[in-house]
Amino acid sequence: MLITEPQTPSLARCGQYNSHYRVCAHTASSNRRLSAMLRTADKRLYVGHQGARFVEDRNDDSQFMGHPDVQLYLRELLPAIIEESDRGAVLLAASQIDEQLKQLFETILPDETSNRRKKEIFNLTGPFGSFSAKLDVAYVCRLLPATLIKAIHRFRMLRNDVAHEALRFRLKDHKAQIYEIFSLVGPGVDLGVNRMALELMMESILGHLTSIESPTEEGKPMFDSRQAVLDYLSENPGSLKNAEDHQQRWELGVGGGIICGLIVYHRDRLSAAIGPDDTLVSVFRRMEKSNESKPRPR
Repeated sequence: MLITEPQTPSLARCGQYNSHYRVCAHTASSNRRLSAMLRTADKRLYVGHQGARFVEDRNDDSQFMGHPDVQLYLRELLPAIIEESDRGAVLLAASQIDEQLKQLFETILPDETSNRRKKEIFNLTGPFGSFSAKLDVAYVCRLLPATLIKAIHRFRMLRNDVAHEALRFRLKDHKAQIYEIFSLVGPGVDLGVNRMALELMMESILGHLTSIESPTEEGKPMFDSRQAVLDYLSENPGSLKNAEDHQQRWELGVGGGIICGLIVYHRDRLSAAIGPDDTLVSVFRRMEKSNESKPRPR
């Protein structure tokens, strides 16, 4: 797949990113846009992966990016990722994906599982102790789409490279690798991540600058409108140098949130489908029969 590297917008075009997005409080509009993009990608992930059909309803319109767990990520983890170093940003995003995988498996543990047994299963020396082991079991049991698992494996490999690289690590040196990871999530997701990250970044900058008080007039803002901020940024290109340095962290954080959102989505669908006495085989069969009984769209 040919990956086009999205670019930082020119200052003359900053006005088009004057959206209504918020980093710490996503609006319903942003959730709808994210969900629409991800639903399209997620439906395509299931082509040729029949075993995972029990968690897929192609007519479902759920806004899974509005899930409380995903919103918590966007409110708290995303700002933390952006403020981290490039190395720290990768490690933090990867650890959150690993945590969501752990919660996926905790969801299907038998109800009678004791806390002691749970610790034995998920500690570092247990069968689900490593990032890679969780992904392999999810793949074998078909709990997640194979393409999504492949994308997460690539993210895990990036994390390992970061953890063992002695020299200074810079995300911009790994652009192609990161865009390839997100393109595996679904067609066009890499460009969607780029667009959403730019919008969020510009909204954050605009929100910060409009809150600054004038140094000469106490109690009055330095800029009387958002347009005044955009005009200032257009006339002072150097003002966005720091933002350009942060762009890759924004993209990494947004993309990590999308991956977490998809894991949460499938976790909840699985949780709703499996009963206390069910095995995965019985769930597969029951959901397969349910899908067969639904009228197919003409």
